[in-house]
Amino acid sequence: LSTNQAFDIRIDPSRQVLELIGGQSGSQVVIWNGQLDDWTIIFEGGDLGQPEGPPDPERFDHRGLTGCLTFRDIQLSNISVISQGGSCEDSIHFLRTTGDLALVDVSDATADAVDMDFSDLTINDLLVVGAGNDCLDVSAGTYSVVSSRLHGCADKGVSVGESAQGVFETLFVTDAAVGIASKDSSLSKVQRAVFDEVAICASAYRKKQSFNGGRLFLEESTCDSDDYREQEGSMLVIGKT
Repeated sequence: LSTNQAFDIRIDPSRQVLELIGGQSGSQVVIWNGQLDDWTIIFEGGDLGQPEGPPDPERFDHRGLTGCLTFRDIQLSNISVISQGGSCEDSIHFLRTTGDLALVDVSDATADAVDMDFSDLTINDLLVVGAGNDCLDVSAGTYSVVSSRLHGCADKGVSVGESAQGVFETLFVTDAAVGIASKDSSLSKVQRAVFDEVAICASAYRKKQSFNGGRLFLEESTCDSDDYREQEGSMLVIGKT
C-alpha cells in the first residue's frame, strides 16, 4: 500500500476492515501486488473545496495513476469497496486486476465513479450515487456484474470500450445522459435493463479509428425516452436472440 500524501489509516484485523481517510482533495492510495481476500476497504476523500466540474483528464500523479483508490496488479476475492467523495479522475480504479468483488459502493464522485482497465472482474453488487462523469467505465478486459444500480451519472451510466466484454444481469440507471454505451470493438450483453430519466437509453458506436464498432445486446429493456442509437458498422439488438 502506498499513498501520495498523508492518510488516516485505520485497520481492524478482527473484522477485516481497512479505512483510508484522505486529508485533502486529490488524496490517492494504491493497493498493489499479491492477493487480498475477504476484506472491506473504505475510502473517504479529503476536503472537496475545489472548482466545480471534472478534473483535467490528462492529469496524472507521479505513478501515472488517476484513481483516488487504485487496485493494481492484484488478485481479489470477496472484497467490498466503499468510496465517498473521491475528487480524482476516477474514484476507484482497477488496473490489471482479477477476481471477484462482493460490493462496490461509490457516492459523490467528482468525475468517473468506477474505472476498470485490463482486468478480469466479477461484481455481485454495484451501487453508484452521484458521478461527475461516468458511473462505470470499463475497457480492455472482461467484466461481469450481477446487480447494478446507478444514479446521478452526469454522462454515461455504463461505458464499455476498447475491446472490452461486459455482461450485466440487471442494470438500473436513473438520471443520466446515456444509460449504456458499447463502443470501439466492445461486446456488451444485458439481461434486464431499466433506464429512468435517461436522455439516450443505449448506444453502440465507434469513437476511435483504431477500433471497429461496438455491439450491444439488451434482452429486456425499459426506457421512457425510447431513444436507442446504432451507428453504421455497430450493432444494437433488443430482445432475446
